[in-house]
This record gives sequence, C-alpha cells and structure tokens, in this order.
Amino acid sequence: RSGPVSRELTTLLFVAAGGAFGSAARYSVGMWTRTAGNFPWGTWLVNVTGSLALGFIAGYLASNSELDPAVRTGLTVGVLGGFTTFSTWTVETVEMLGNGELGLALMNVLGAVVVGLLAAVVGLTLGRATGA
Repeated sequence: RSGPVSRELTTLLFVAAGGAFGSAARYSVGMWTRTAGNFPWGTWLVNVTGSLALGFIAGYLASNSELDPAVRTGLTVGVLGGFTTFSTWTVETVEMLGNGELGLALMNVLGAVVVGLLAAVVGLTLGRATGA
C-alpha cells in the first residue's frame, strides 16, 4: 500500500534506525573519552561534530534535493538527533556549577556554543560547495 501513511511509516523507520545508530555512536564516544579528566569531552565532541555534520547536510541539500525525504529525516532527526545531546550538556554544566567548577562550566558553555556555531558554518559552507 502506498500513500501518506506508508510514507510516514517509512520515514519513522528511517528515524528509528538512525536514532539507534546515532545513540550507539554517542555512547561509544562517551566511553572513548571517559578518562579525559573532569571536562565532559564526549558530550562536547558529539555536539560540535553533530553541528558540523548537520551544517554539511543542510548546505548540501540546499542546492541538491535528490536525497529521499525519508533518508534526509533519518539522517538529521534520527542519526544526528540520537548522536547529539543538549540535555546532557545542560546537566553536566549545572553539575560543574554545583561542584564549584566555574571555569570548567564557563569553558563548556562558551566552547560548545562558539565552536558549535563555527562548526555549523564550516559544515554549511562545505555542504554548499559539495552540493553545487
């Protein structure tokens, strides 16, 4: 059967599969960076690389819409949604503040926001150049 319901189901399946992959990748990065000191490098790394990747996909798709919408949503909402984590970032920042680690908390906020924005700009630029 084809139509809107099967299209939505197909998209949902791509999002679910992508989310599983993205979450497993995020967990792996967290395990890999576990012994990197008091700073939450795993969360920082997934959020910055996720910003770069989403920027690239958005830039690429701005001039190249050949990618199936279900696949596009699976990549962005599924994979990158499962990979990146705003909620963990906020809780880790609040915990640093609660532990009196003001410098680390400030580094986490400024670093993630500034570097994340720069990564998104680089990703958009690369994506547009690749998709043109």
